[in-house]
Amino acid sequence: MSNTIAGNGSTGPTTRGSLYAFDGGNVFVVNATISNNVGTAVNSLSGSLVDLRGLTAVTVPATGVTAGVLVVVGATLRLNDSASIVSATGDGIQASTLSSFRIDNGNTVRGNGTGAVGVNCFNISPMTASAATLTRTNLANVTGAAGASSGCNAFP
Repeated sequence: MSNTIAGNGSTGPTTRGSLYAFDGGNVFVVNATISNNVGTAVNSLSGSLVDLRGLTAVTVPATGVTAGVLVVVGATLRLNDSASIVSATGDGIQASTLSSFRIDNGNTVRGNGTGAVGVNCFNISPMTASAATLTRTNLANVTGAAGASSGCNAFP
């Protein structure tokens, strides 16, 4: 069985895409196509958990500069099985502020925009380094126009 999540999101100062986990919420997705949504396709914020499994494919529209997934403020992202995240215009994953994520062997993460990376761990002022951690990470299938990752704390 395959699920399609498309045509969602909003524009403006708080652009949100199709999936939005917040304040300790959990989102578990298996074999879904998440595409053609306005804003970042998947958001995991404020202590929430997003778990993408199976053949789930996350893509963003080829306009603007949009990341595939945003993980911030103590949130967690897990990619399992053959789940993939591809942004045509920005970073595959953006993470910061005590967030963590796990990329297993069969996963593809790609950032195709100008200067984009597969995984971009960024800092928020006044922090001088990102507080984002990759665990059990396999970066073999993580690519970007400017490299696989930037600024991340990676642990095998």
